[in-house]
Amino acid sequence: MKTELYWKRMKQNTFPMGEKDLPVSFKPVVMHASQHLMRNGIRNFNLEKICHDLHISKKTVYKFFSTKENLIEALLLHNFQSMFTEVKAITDDSAYPLRKIFVTIETIIRHVGVNAPDFIYDVKLFFPHIWDEIQQFREEVIVSLRESCIHAQQLGLIRSGVDIDFFLTMIMKIAQDVFQPEFLIHQPDNIGTILRKFIDLIMNGLMEKDKRLDPVTFNVNQTI
Repeated sequence: MKTELYWKRMKQNTFPMGEKDLPVSFKPVVMHASQHLMRNGIRNFNLEKICHDLHISKKTVYKFFSTKENLIEALLLHNFQSMFTEVKAITDDSAYPLRKIFVTIETIIRHVGVNAPDFIYDVKLFFPHIWDEIQQFREEVIVSLRESCIHAQQLGLIRSGVDIDFFLTMIMKIAQDVFQPEFLIHQPDNIGTILRKFIDLIMNGLMEKDKRLDPVTFNVNQTI
């Protein structure tokens, strides 16, 4: 019930005035401003440049959003809602429980991988109420993926001693902090390939399949 109420609340918050109320002619402004915000971050959001790029006046923007901060807030809600909706639509696969983990991480990385390096921290600083929504989203994702991990453990796919909560928290943190534009842009592979390398290291590790590193003694033991 809590999850459903949360998603319903986020759906209602997409735009302060409701995106459907924006005229069709204004939609390109929203798209361009959104891309500018993601690439440059909140502190470097330049409404003058956006208007110059689109050959419009700031008065046009202020007809729908009373202040620049109001516009930024609407764009943040819109962008995060897009990610939240896409993640929520990922379904369980009882035959392949690890698939949901992979697809969820891939979706999150695809969204956060276009953000400016300090973007998420500026959200926390300047728009704490939206940060609270992000934190709630993270908790909901962990709860959802925990079920898939537990199922995978029951199938013998994940070691019984693995701390599932720690694993998922670490994965979410890595997705947020590591997969930033300045990292991705210097990689020769696309996001999908990078993610598969990442998953291979996390899920299969560095060791050969017949070897196991003892986390206490750091000795490498042969497995049967």
